[in-house]
Formats: sequence, structure tokens, C-alpha cells
Amino acid sequence: MMNREQRRKYQKQIKSNKAACTCPKCNHLSMFKSTKSGDADTAIVCECCGEVVMQDARITKSVPPGIYLPFTLNDFEKMLAIAEVVEKKKEEEEQANAE
Repeated sequence: MMNREQRRKYQKQIKSNKAACTCPKCNHLSMFKSTKSGDADTAIVCECCGEVVMQDARITKSVPPGIYLPFTLNDFEKMLAIAEVVEKKKEEEEQANAE
């Protein structure tokens, strides 16, 4: 957790970064980092408040731990949804080919 002075300095640094967006937990401009949580899942953490924003098995498949997201959270959620649809189509095609 950053204090006000640290947060303002940080926000000035990332102001022009296209991957920076507002955190749904603390409502501050922030970058998001993937980290390995206690169990097998990877979590997306806000750099400003340190809270877990997203944690799911889909994230574990998509993003390795220890990197910054190169795009906003909204774009990342859209990409996860598209990837899920593509996986379902592949499974349906494999089942159709198996029969």
C-alpha cells in the first residue's frame, strides 16, 4: 500500500503508459502485475493498493507469473472471453472429428 505522496509520484510516472488503468478495488490509476498465489492459480495484483484484482485458472493459462500486463484490465477480460470461446469451438470440432 502506498501513501499519498508515493501514489502521486507513481501516477505521474505511469500517466502516459497505455497499459495503465483504474483499479476496481482502490479506484486509482495503476499498473497490474501477475503473481503466483499460494495455490496453483496466478493472480493479477494492483501495484498501487496490493489487492488481488483477478484470480482464475484462465489467467494461469494466459499469463505467466511475474510480468506486468501489457494492456488494460478491460482489454485483458475481453481477451480471456475470446480465448474461452475459441477453446470451446476447438473442443466441439475435436468431438465432431472423433465421431
